[in-house]
Amino acid sequence: MQVVFQHYALAFLPVSSGHFGILADGNFAVFVFFVMSGFVLTPSFERRPHALVSGLGRRVIRLGLPAAAACVFAALLQAAWPHAAPVAAALSGSSWLAGLRPVALGQAFADLSGLSLITGYAETTLFGPLVGILPPWTASVDAPVWSLHLELWGSFLVLLLVWLRACNPWLHAVALAFCAGMIGVNALDLFALGSVLSLAARSQWFSTLMARRWRPALGIAVFLLGILTEYDWFMPAARWLQRADVARALVRPFAWFSLSQEGAAVAIFVAVLLLPEAHFLLRSRLAQWLGKLSFAIYLLHFPILTTLGSAVFVVAVGRIGVGAAAGFALIVGLAATLPLAVLFERAVDQNAIALSRRWSTRPVRVAPQALPDG
Repeated sequence: MQVVFQHYALAFLPVSSGHFGILADGNFAVFVFFVMSGFVLTPSFERRPHALVSGLGRRVIRLGLPAAAACVFAALLQAAWPHAAPVAAALSGSSWLAGLRPVALGQAFADLSGLSLITGYAETTLFGPLVGILPPWTASVDAPVWSLHLELWGSFLVLLLVWLRACNPWLHAVALAFCAGMIGVNALDLFALGSVLSLAARSQWFSTLMARRWRPALGIAVFLLGILTEYDWFMPAARWLQRADVARALVRPFAWFSLSQEGAAVAIFVAVLLLPEAHFLLRSRLAQWLGKLSFAIYLLHFPILTTLGSAVFVVAVGRIGVGAAAGFALIVGLAATLPLAVLFERAVDQNAIALSRRWSTRPVRVAPQALPDG
């Protein structure tokens, strides 16, 4: 929902988009998701730690099928409302919305085939040499798929870490040191940190920490530190470290990367681990329902915003003003996105999960061995 609010603010209230703080900070939300991915994928990969190929195949299926289905949906919507976004951008003054490109056949093929998951876009690719030949994110059929490039390679990083730990704990330690030294300040770090947090949360050390009387105070302090970091209290130091690190990093941080937001995401995630007293909020029906639909909402909200949402904004802005029209577009957009997300989660997401599981458990053919003589 942070991503949804940010995109609607950028599209229809560009001047005020920075006033909503953490409620409309999509980058921060993506960072939290990356930490969560590393945290939950680690025990999942530990069930078959040596299955590198099938593990990567599972992630390609799990991410690629929903992304392809969402891109088909987005292409159809854009064909129905090709001029809604440009007209809305002219009325709201949003250069962000005006910069979106029409669907091109070649880019549609790249997005539908999963090629974009591997390569990323010019602003988001992890591979520096590809920057000059890749299209910008604005050419994507469904812009939110930019993050799936990081999700795919971050998943592979977690898979490698689990495999190395299963082979030898020292190799795992060396790999973590390599991540810190060579990957540098990059969103891939969040997957590695999430994996480390997953191991820590299942350790005896963490159980001992959770029994301490001062543990709630520590959790609150870490949460407040995360909020302050999110609001850029330490940004000068973070910018200096980020500039110094980019020159030597093995992989390239994406264009909107912020070390301050990365630190905030890690701090708030750790705070949630330390504060089980607050977990009832995350166990509420609304939170669980939104969590179940989060991937579908993430993929579907953008094409709805650039078509139906933009059309509603264009019709309403002359009658009720920019602010009210933006709010009305958000309400209509959510009213369309949420039920479609329910259908998408049942028809696409669940089937992608089931297919990825069948891929990882498919039988392996073993060549028959000759019987010994006698």
